[in-house]
Amino acid sequence: TARNIVRIAPLRWRLRDAVDTATAQAAQLDLLGNSVLGLLRAGQAALLAGEDVPADLRTAVGQLRAAVGGLAKHGIDNGADAATVEPVRRLAQRPPPAGATYAPLASSLVRTCARDVLRIHDLNEGA
Repeated sequence: TARNIVRIAPLRWRLRDAVDTATAQAAQLDLLGNSVLGLLRAGQAALLAGEDVPADLRTAVGQLRAAVGGLAKHGIDNGADAATVEPVRRLAQRPPPAGATYAPLASSLVRTCARDVLRIHDLNEGA
């Protein structure tokens, strides 16, 4: 609805960029939600299979939780400082662990979630 209004109503034309940015962020947020669901499913499968989750993977999931929680609490505009974003950048480049069946999958999903968070942040930076 907002997209249609800013395209049609002359008094709202100046808001086009803001609406386009918000629409792109919402789409990326949807992708993040799907990535988190995948991570939860991989974690559940690992636990049901009796796999031990490596400590560094548990730490990475905790860092991802803290970063997403900080962004949710403070908003993308106010809380996206270096202390929040830099740990997510490191997670996005984290190499996959070797060994276990589910750990590489979960690690890959942590990277995917981190990249989704960074895309949301980068969309805001361009606004």
